[in-house]
Amino acid sequence: PKYTKCTDNAHMESFFLTLKAELIRGANFQSGEDLKYALGRYINDFYNRTRLHSGIGYCSPMEYERIAHEIHVSVLSGARSPNFRSSNPDELKEGTIRY
Repeated sequence: PKYTKCTDNAHMESFFLTLKAELIRGANFQSGEDLKYALGRYINDFYNRTRLHSGIGYCSPMEYERIAHEIHVSVLSGARSPNFRSSNPDELKEGTIRY
């Protein structure tokens, strides 16, 4: 048997809690297609691009990816990016992003 930790699914439970609070609760969808469309828009246009996430320093995922890319490029080039006080990629993991 596979033994797992009780927190293995915590990230998905958190996502569904957020989804229900921000999209589903109080909404009336006229059809399954309307719900499918709303879910797609929420996940692809809002949750993955715009919404601020506490786990990544209250950045949107798009902003986090941009910052991580800039840090990665500056580390590879051996130069510090002028846009950051630190080029330490571990700061992103800690949720502290310094401009």
